[in-house]
Amino acid sequence: MQPEPESPQGKKVNLTVYPEQLLQIARGFSCFFWGIPLSLFLAVGLMNVRLLARIKAPAYVLGILVIYWGLILLKRTKPLEPRWTRHVNQALVVVFLLVYLSPFTEWWKQMPQVLFFMVNAIVFMICTIGLLVLLTQLASDVAKALYDQTFFIEARLCGWSVLLFIVLPILGLLIYSLLAAFRHETGVAYELLHVHRLVYHWWLALALLPFTLTAAIAWKTKERCIEAVKMSSRPPITPPPPADNS
Repeated sequence: MQPEPESPQGKKVNLTVYPEQLLQIARGFSCFFWGIPLSLFLAVGLMNVRLLARIKAPAYVLGILVIYWGLILLKRTKPLEPRWTRHVNQALVVVFLLVYLSPFTEWWKQMPQVLFFMVNAIVFMICTIGLLVLLTQLASDVAKALYDQTFFIEARLCGWSVLLFIVLPILGLLIYSLLAAFRHETGVAYELLHVHRLVYHWWLALALLPFTLTAAIAWKTKERCIEAVKMSSRPPITPPPPADNS
């Protein structure tokens, strides 16, 4: 059996994962890294792009499509783990739902009293959370295939942090909106659309933290794949032969 080469830091390389496969995965996670902030910038209006005006889709769909292309790159690679294909396919389904539901979020902003639009906007939010969690699971699959236990734990913790830092602010905003609607005798949907003007900025920053964490994990996964490619090209580090004292 061929020995597994080690780096000076003691990290092993899985020789069943080919360098071409690792480079393809690195490209995919690079798309995740750039697609997540692009979606956020377009969603909050920091970038004004109207390329999708003809098909009535919001601009942040461009960022979602960048993530979609990254998933296509991962799907074209040989599966790393038994769950790899399932995670990639699940993420592709979620991306399709995000693109399909994206117009409803804009319509809900214009007509918050329409229950159908509000339900679709909530489903869009749930799909967003699911996509972030799936991306962290894919990162943990890469870490497991590369025998990087530390990074595997880090990716898993990031997935739980995504749930924590998204669910808590959302629950807080819902409770705040319910109380405001009861106090002002308005609709909950109306209060949700205007709650960002009243809550503290740190609360909104807390809701953006999961996106930042997922983008950071995507970047680290890319770097870990490139490092593994470099390590796989090195000869195994073997101890020197014992000195001949005769």
